[in-house]
Formats: sequence, structure tokens, C-alpha cells
Amino acid sequence: MVYGTRGVVVGLLLTLAAGPGCGGGSGNNGGRDGGSSTSDLGRRDGGGVCQPTPVTTAAVNASPPGPSTSPGELFDGRCGAAVGQLFPPSAPWNQSVRDTCVDPGSDAIIRYLDAVVDGGQTFRIDLGNSDDNYGFNPLAANASTDTYSFTPTDDFYDTHCDPVPIPVPSTGRLEGEPDYVCNDDGDCHLTVLQTASCQLYEMWRANDVLGTFEGGCLAVWDASTVASDLRGLSCTSADAAGLPITPLLVTPLQVRAGAIRHALRFILPNEAVQRHVYVRPATHNPLTVARHGQPTSGPNGTTPPPYGVRLRLRPDFDTSGLSPGARAMAEALMEYGMIHADGGNVTFIASNDTFSGASWEDADIALGPDDLRDAGLAWTDFEVVSDLSDTVSMQDVECARTPLD
Repeated sequence: MVYGTRGVVVGLLLTLAAGPGCGGGSGNNGGRDGGSSTSDLGRRDGGGVCQPTPVTTAAVNASPPGPSTSPGELFDGRCGAAVGQLFPPSAPWNQSVRDTCVDPGSDAIIRYLDAVVDGGQTFRIDLGNSDDNYGFNPLAANASTDTYSFTPTDDFYDTHCDPVPIPVPSTGRLEGEPDYVCNDDGDCHLTVLQTASCQLYEMWRANDVLGTFEGGCLAVWDASTVASDLRGLSCTSADAAGLPITPLLVTPLQVRAGAIRHALRFILPNEAVQRHVYVRPATHNPLTVARHGQPTSGPNGTTPPPYGVRLRLRPDFDTSGLSPGARAMAEALMEYGMIHADGGNVTFIASNDTFSGASWEDADIALGPDDLRDAGLAWTDFEVVSDLSDTVSMQDVECARTPLD
């Protein structure tokens, strides 16, 4: 697989030309100036004007359970989240976009994706297991889990990332690896929720070296709260768009339950994405240097999407012929949509099932890697529900957060 190109470097100014968006944002440079937060989605009133959608959740809130070491229970309503989610209901990925208005620039972006992004991996789902190593591995730690020192590598970005010790369960693995050693030069993400403190640790390019973890960007999130600008404008995380990884993952237990109650993480080839700009809830775009093939505009009036674009599956998409697992994904795409988070070729990379509490091969899950592709899913089945007037340029806004220490 081809994974995301990362980096925080100064590049050329590029702004995204787009019409007024659903949320009434401030324009292309610098984000909102109207006091709105990342949770301000939009819907049209009778006069055709987009109004903020109230923060709601489709799930019933549960009392946070006690500490657990079962990764299969990470979405059970702890840390102030609703059942089936991580982070509180106000987190943008936990909010329904079923009634959110379509941005005026949607058609130009969808036509671009339909013309440019096609291939054998489009709409494929990587369903990793202990044999193939694909997928992320959401792990759980508790108060008794050993904590390891962290040594930043050249892939660590000051200000953006957190140089702190990390709790690591004795049994676990990195993305793309059978254990905690990054042997194959992949992204090697490590994702651990400390259930006692509600801190989510996500590291890019992690590697266990004689009991000490070295790595690239280590992003620590407080899963019990949601800041209005998440990690801060133009700040990255362990994922290129600056978002957390774990709360956007599809897991076997979610699919078995028949309900995925959050937006899905999806990726696009970097050569098909606007460089330099991002749209919220993303807070970062790694493509800040002009490279051959990276578009500034599309052919025939089409528009490449900005980093972080959010798409919703059209409500008229026929789910009747889908497998149960694919139907659960399609219904989540209608209710919560999908948020662009990184660069690569495989559209969906789901949770690996090794520590997930269920197997992708279980009969009651019934989800195969090509189920959405075989159902004929196309870019034209989607619409853009991002507020495209709320884009931010990496050159205009620098990351200004204070790292944990």
C-alpha cells in the first residue's frame, strides 16, 4: 500500500476558490471569524440559508465504565462519549450530517473525483488480521500498564507533537507489523487509549528499540473533551490531516452491532488533492511544496478537494443488495459521512481484528474487502457537506499549540 506523505515545510501560497458554504465561514484564509466551532455543521432553512445543526447524537449516552484492557470495549461509552463513539457528542466526527446542506462547490469536486480517482483500490476496505498485518490496532491501557520513554526521530515535528512517555500494553502491534518493531518502513502507527485517564496516544512511525519507543509525531488527545480547533489550526497529528485516527475507525464489533455511529476515515491519492489548504474539521495539509502532478485546478470546471473534505453518501443509494457489514458502512456514510484524513490508494483502512474482540471472518459480520466496490459504489454517489468557504492556508496560519511535556 502507498501511505501518506508527511511533513511541515513552508511552501507556495495556494487558496481554494469556492462558493459560499453551508456554515457561512469567513473565507479562504485564516478560518472562521464568526465565533463558530468545528462542531458547527449546517442545514438549510426554508429561505435557503444554512443554519447550524444542533449538536445531537444518534446513540444513548452511557455511564463511563471502569478501566478496561479490552480494545473491543473502546467504543462502549467511556470518557463522556455515547455508546459506539469515542470523544463527546460535540466532536465533529460524532455528529450526524444527514440533514447538512450540500456545499455549492460539491458538484465540481465530485466530478473531479469521478474523473481522476479510479483504480483497483478505490472503495476497497483493508480488513486486517493477524496474518496480513493490514489495518490499525486500537489498543487499551489501564493504570497498571507499563509506560515507556519516547525518543523523537527526524519525523517528529516540534510544536505539533508531544514528546511524552507512552503507555504500551505488553501484547500489541503496530499498523502493518506483527509486533511493535517497524521493520517494513511503513507508517507503523501505534494507537493506545489509556482508559484510566481518557488520554488517547497516537504515534506515527513508531518503533520499539530495546524497550524504548522512538517515533515520528506522537499526538496525545484528551478523549473526554473537544477543543474548538482540535489540536490547533495548521497543526498535524499522527494522521496527515491533524485528526485523531481511532475514533474514525471501523471495527468488527461495530459492524457486528449493525450500527457505526461516527464518520469514517478515508484516504485519497495525494496527487488528487489540493496542496496547501485544508477544510475543517481537518487542521493540516502536508502538501506544502509544489510537486509534479499535484493539481491547482481540475479540467472542465472541476475542482480537486482540499485536505479534510467531508463527503456524505446520497440517501438514494440502494443498500438492499449489500452484505450486512457493507450495509452498516453505507448507512454510516449516509448518517455521518466520511472525512479525508491522509494520502494513499486504499480508500478505507479498517481496524485490524487481532485485538478487536471479533473477527472479520465471523459469519454474523459478513464484510469483505470488495463489498462496496462490487455494489457499484461511485464518487457520483456522494456529495460534499464540508463548508468549502472555511478553508485555511498553511502559509497564512502557523501551528501555535503548546506541546505536552
